[in-house]
Amino acid sequence: MDINAPWEEIRGFVAWEPLLRGYEWPKGVRIKKAWERRCDLETQVKRWIAGGFQRGQGWTVANAIHQWGFGLILPEQKENWEQHYHDALSLMQEDRMAYAAEHLIRHSPRLGIVGVSKLLSFADQTRFAIYDSRVGFALRTVTVTINGDIYRAFPCPPWRGRGVGDNVISRRPEVAAEGFAGFVRWARRAAICLGTHECLGQEMGWTPAFIEMALFMAGQNRNQRILQEIHVRRFDRDPGGWFPQ
Repeated sequence: MDINAPWEEIRGFVAWEPLLRGYEWPKGVRIKKAWERRCDLETQVKRWIAGGFQRGQGWTVANAIHQWGFGLILPEQKENWEQHYHDALSLMQEDRMAYAAEHLIRHSPRLGIVGVSKLLSFADQTRFAIYDSRVGFALRTVTVTINGDIYRAFPCPPWRGRGVGDNVISRRPEVAAEGFAGFVRWARRAAICLGTHECLGQEMGWTPAFIEMALFMAGQNRNQRILQEIHVRRFDRDPGGWFPQ
């Protein structure tokens, strides 16, 4: 599917509602409880923002998100790391997603785009979404055409230090950050296209977070054979503005 495909193709890209209804994270925690946990993390981030970014609270919030996402304590960071997290969240509020992600990656040893996108996206699940390897793998057949050449539109974030297939997102902060922002912009378009769902027992609008959750389930089998072979190059250069705007 081309990244600029009409809405009808986006609607048919995956079985959106069944996938969202089947969402679970952590493993075994089904959609209702899983969504409540995500909303609790979002509330913690928003409370920290509203409280003026009190020192010490940011680390507690970030650690809760990291443990939820990876089952691990947040790696030790520099003394002024909370200030950088604060600055990145401020950029997110201005919708400067690529700048926010790049800033936090550069100031967060042992954190890549997957971990950083988790820390940033809980600022507002109606606007943002997590960019991890399962999501990237689910989007493996979405393409973009540049000067007649076809590329995968969404290079895949590494999975446990490895790539999925041969199309691994660069570890260069600026390129990884632009990939994250491009995905979120596409997820916003997909959310508008899909309208509403009733996966949580009531009618709700699709959001970038719900798009991410459905794709997370679609990409859970990362070892399956890639169904569509696409000529790709490694994304280790300046993206040149071709990511979704």
